[in-house]
Amino acid sequence: MISAAATIHPRNAVTYLGLLLGFAATLAALDDRPSAAVAAIALAAVADTFDGRFARLFSSTPAREAVGGQLDSLSDACTFGLAPVLCVVAAAPAGPSLFIAAAAFAYLAATVTRLAFFNVTSESTPGFIGLPAPVAALCLATTLTVAPDPEAILTVMIASAIGMVGPWRIPRPSGAGLIAFACWPVALVLTLALRS
Repeated sequence: MISAAATIHPRNAVTYLGLLLGFAATLAALDDRPSAAVAAIALAAVADTFDGRFARLFSSTPAREAVGGQLDSLSDACTFGLAPVLCVVAAAPAGPSLFIAAAAFAYLAATVTRLAFFNVTSESTPGFIGLPAPVAALCLATTLTVAPDPEAILTVMIASAIGMVGPWRIPRPSGAGLIAFACWPVALVLTLALRS
């Protein structure tokens, strides 16, 4: 019988790094440091972009591959679902309004739904159906950085939630598109660094 510990493997190191960054974002948000939380989410998006490619550098077993896929989605739920919601709560000057709280829950529920759907369809579907969770989190993180007023945050949270569970097909980026996508969170981190 195999144990959970037996499935721990270096191939998942970048996924664990993303989870660590999500945990750091959560702590920063709870400590009322939304800029640090946003930076951690952005760096986690970079890790998530390359964790699958890193994992494929190692030989593996079907069980380890399956666990790695589940681990990636569970990590994403924490990092790109819960952490951005906590950032929104931390950024609200007088605490979250009922509308912000409702939108935050809708965003979190959409993230978890999106990841569960991805887990059961990724083998049979090329690209993505619905907005990937890291992209939604980057949209929200960018809004918190560029236009942190409640109306903009509310609009982006609702639009992102709808985008994650929507039926539209989004091709998986590769080559120059992948590099361009990776530049987005890097630019966000640099913007936050220059402001501090």
